[in-house]
Amino acid sequence: MPQVVPFKGWRYDPGKVNYGDVVAPPASHITPAIAEMLYCRHPNNCVRLLKGKPLDTDSGQNNWMTRATSHLDAWREKELFLQDRPAVYVYEQNFEYFGTERRRTGFIAKVLLSDWGSDHVFPVEKGFDEVDGEALELMRALRGQATPILSMIPDSDLKVSVVCKRIAAYEPLTTIDAEDGSKHRFWVVDHGDNISALMNVVSGRPLVVVDGQVAYATALAYRNDVRERIKLSGQKPPALGELECDYAMMYIVPDSEAGLEPMPVHRLLNGVAGFDVKAFLKACTEDFEVTKVGCLDGIEKGLYEAELPAFGFVSGQDKYVLTLSSDKTMKRRAPLALDAWRETDIAVLHLLVLEGVLGIDDSSIDAHVKQWANTGEAVARAESSDVQAAFIMRAPKRESIIQLAEAGHLLPEGSVSFHPPALSGLVFHLFW
Repeated sequence: MPQVVPFKGWRYDPGKVNYGDVVAPPASHITPAIAEMLYCRHPNNCVRLLKGKPLDTDSGQNNWMTRATSHLDAWREKELFLQDRPAVYVYEQNFEYFGTERRRTGFIAKVLLSDWGSDHVFPVEKGFDEVDGEALELMRALRGQATPILSMIPDSDLKVSVVCKRIAAYEPLTTIDAEDGSKHRFWVVDHGDNISALMNVVSGRPLVVVDGQVAYATALAYRNDVRERIKLSGQKPPALGELECDYAMMYIVPDSEAGLEPMPVHRLLNGVAGFDVKAFLKACTEDFEVTKVGCLDGIEKGLYEAELPAFGFVSGQDKYVLTLSSDKTMKRRAPLALDAWRETDIAVLHLLVLEGVLGIDDSSIDAHVKQWANTGEAVARAESSDVQAAFIMRAPKRESIIQLAEAGHLLPEGSVSFHPPALSGLVFHLFW
């Protein structure tokens, strides 16, 4: 089972900076406009470590990543950072989910890295072993992590949730109001009794990485690289777990949390030669009931009412809801898959439509299909013919995610998304 342990996190000194001024979204969420805003907000905002500004004079020896190293070293020298004694960090996110107020409470700790599945740490999607080259270079530059990896832990008995919320009843170290309307609260838990209580209830439970598979794979690659370099130097590497880079920082959330609701990730279609809407819809009628609707509300209503797998389809001004005619179709096409996989909309779309109707498989999907989170933007792009079509999806069911992950029935890449993301810069896991 996963080895989840406290760690000596590095943090901004709250006596010297306001946390709301120095934290940032994860690097993948930082647009040029957001980066500029964060640069102006505070001279020590961690955007300088995640998404530094490139310069015309950049070279292999002087670039935004080498400057990130310099920033981090300078902040330590100025004592803007402090290091905790062994601790875990309770983290609460409050946000709106389709008009409803939600709360997500979990904790940040370090987890011993292992090959996927070997210590019951599981991926959810295909592409779990892909390493982000830039993220790997940044990890080398920082010698650590600034952003925790979001993981889900089974909690049917509510024990993990109870301990986290008991700690969250105290005054937090900081409260941050983010630009997207979400509110983040953060506690440092360095008292032995509270740590023990949390470690006891998480022991023996698997972890499912639901947002950050590439980050996990990248951390694993970094660890392997460090250990290989030790071997090449003629030394014997320490036992696994003795190096700080043997661990990854994770934000672990019990699956009992109402705030752990996945968001839909839509699909945009483009570059398919000879794509014809009428011919496409006719081909789909073999496996789907195709219902024309007048607007996005019609799509959302159809998806809400559909009892079998379904998704919306938009091309130009035409809008439809496609609902699987019979569950026997997926049983025939994927006889060895779990029912939970066969009943997931995104799996049905990829198997029966993208691959079955359009001939787009894993080898060609990147050329023709793009993931898109914002529903309104996806529809608008299809209406304006910026893309050939948009498939409007429902999110995978939360209760199915752990079941599918443990069974190794992976969803297509980019099936699961969670809002809001965990903030970067609340605590750093440094390998020094």
